[in-house]
Amino acid sequence: MLHPIRVCSAAAAIPMLSLALACAKGPVYTDPDNVDVDFAIQGEYTGDLVTESETEKIEVQVIALGNGRFRAVVYPGGLPGDGWDTSEKEEAAAESKAGIVTFQGDDGTATIRDGVMMTHNNDGQDSGKLQRVVRESPTLGKQPPAGLSSCSMGPAQRISRTVA
Repeated sequence: MLHPIRVCSAAAAIPMLSLALACAKGPVYTDPDNVDVDFAIQGEYTGDLVTESETEKIEVQVIALGNGRFRAVVYPGGLPGDGWDTSEKEEAAAESKAGIVTFQGDDGTATIRDGVMMTHNNDGQDSGKLQRVVRESPTLGKQPPAGLSSCSMGPAQRISRTVA
């Protein structure tokens, strides 16, 4: 026999949501075509980095901190779950100037312009081109799992799940 289990009621969720929104700083974006410059630059960049001895895949997460400031986290091999070799990740800070974001690291620089991150070694030579990636969930647009009775929140509604 199937029994619905109430996981969370809207009445209990509203105070938590209010607290989260009160703690959030900066603008909230719901339309990817209507964002500020920082939001449009932030994201994941992937490509190959060429060194003197090898070519390796790298992925970089660029985090917008607001007011034209950014932080980059570099993952050799790819993002966690997508090839990161668990070696030490590198981080760098930058500010946007005239629409260009430049990160300075120990081994060179990376510049973001028009959705592309170009890397340069300390001699100024190009060492990589990373494209901005917009990922989509593989479940986007698919039907919910069998047995799910409802998953919605609103006045006087509950999130519930049917289990065997």
